[in-house]
Amino acid sequence: MERLNAIFEPVDTNRAFDSMKEDLAQVLDNACNAFGFEHYCLKASLTLRDGERKLLKLTDYPTAWLERYLEAGYALVDPAAQHAIDHVAAAPLDLLIAEDEQTELKKQFMEDARDVGICTGITMPLRSPYLSGFLNFNYKNGVKNHAFIDLAGTFSTRLSEAMGRICASQHETGGYHSLTLREKHVLYWGLNGKTAWETSIILGISQRTVIAHMVNSMTKLQCSNKFQMLSRIAPFIDSDPTLDDFSLSYS
Repeated sequence: MERLNAIFEPVDTNRAFDSMKEDLAQVLDNACNAFGFEHYCLKASLTLRDGERKLLKLTDYPTAWLERYLEAGYALVDPAAQHAIDHVAAAPLDLLIAEDEQTELKKQFMEDARDVGICTGITMPLRSPYLSGFLNFNYKNGVKNHAFIDLAGTFSTRLSEAMGRICASQHETGGYHSLTLREKHVLYWGLNGKTAWETSIILGISQRTVIAHMVNSMTKLQCSNKFQMLSRIAPFIDSDPTLDDFSLSYS
C-alpha cells in the first residue's frame, strides 16, 4: 500500500483540473518505474460541465505505432478498448490479442503490435461517474510482473477515483457547493447506506428534517430522485475536506 501511495501522490495531493494531464503522466511514469513496465497508454472519455465530453490520451508508445494505429483504423478493433466496454476487471493483453484473430484487420493489428513490442502487458478498464476508458501497461521484453497483476484491480480503482475527483472539480459550483454542511452530513450517511430514520438517530434530528434536507439537496443538484443525486455527489463527498473531521468522529 505504501508503494501505491507514493505512486499516486501527484493526484492525491493536487485536484486541480488544469494540471490533471501532467499529474496523471507522473503517476504513470511512477508506476512504470516501480513495476518495470516499458510503455503505458491511457485513453478516457471525461464528462465535464453541462455534459461536455473530452477525450484524454496519455501514452509513451512509439510514434511509428501511433501513426500506424491511426492510418490503419485500429481503434475499431483494439482489444483493450473492446474489453473496457464489456468488463470491469483487468486482463492480460496478449490473451486478448490472441483471441481477436477472427478478421484480417485484427490479425494485422496483432502483427504490428508484436513488431513494436506492445502485445504483452495488462489492460485495466477505468470507470467512475465522470469517466470511462482504459489503461494499458506493457511489460519489458515480455517479462510479466506478477506482483503488479495482484495489484491491478486496486490500481485501476484508485486511478478511476482520483480522475473522478478531478473531473468533479469542473462541475457547477451552484450544485454541490451550494449545499449546507448539514445537508452534506445527511448525504454522507445516505451514501453509506443509512435510511432517513437511521440518519436521524445518528445526527440527533427528526426523520422529517432528514427528508427535508434530502429534498432540498435534490432541488439544488437538479436531480429527479435520491439515487441519481447520491451517484452525482459521491466524488464530491469523498474529496470534501470539510467532512474529514465529521466522518472520523463517527468511525
